This record gives sequence, structure tokens and C-alpha cells, in this order.
Amino acid sequence: MIRHADSFSASAPSRPPPYPCEVTFQYAGGTGGEQPAEVSGLSAERWSVGGRCEYPVRVRALPDAPVNGVRLDRLTFQEAAQDMLLESVGDLSVHRVTVNGRPVGGAA
Repeated sequence: MIRHADSFSASAPSRPPPYPCEVTFQYAGGTGGEQPAEVSGLSAERWSVGGRCEYPVRVRALPDAPVNGVRLDRLTFQEAAQDMLLESVGDLSVHRVTVNGRPVGGAA
């Protein structure tokens, strides 16, 4: 399952280790810049994460500056506390991805 930003909850009782893959425009100092970064063409493939993680993949862009061209292929996350979180992502391709034993976005 892919969790979109509108269902994101920041309150977690205990935090597992960091995210195996994270892209964020949500900087500690704020997001009020006039020229946000242009990010596109992200690709992750052939990963297997057997240990704990909070989010297997977390991409948090801005509505006015989306991340485009995200390709996830042949990824396995065995102990993710949350589903993938994708905020303002366009042109997403998910193939053969499993999170906690469940296929995500296509055949595993």
C-alpha cells in the first residue's frame, strides 16, 4: 500500500530507524523559499531491507514543485512500521515491490 500525504500522521509511539529512501522538501527551517529544487528521474531498484524502518520510501515534495519520474522496481522491505509515503509525486512507476510481505503497486 502507498500512503499518500493526506493520510499521514506524525504521531508515532516509538520511532524505528531512519528511512531507507527519503526525498523531502520539508526542511527544519521551513519551506518558504521562492525557488524550490527541481527533482526528477529518481530510480531505486534491487533493494532488500530485512531490518526495521519507519517508512520504506518517503518522498515529500511541494504541490508547486512536485517530484516527477519516480521508478521503484524489485524492492523488498520486511519490517516497515508505515506504508510508503508519497506527497506531490507525479509519473510514478512501481513494479515488484513488497512491504511486510504484501505486494505494492503491481505484482511482487
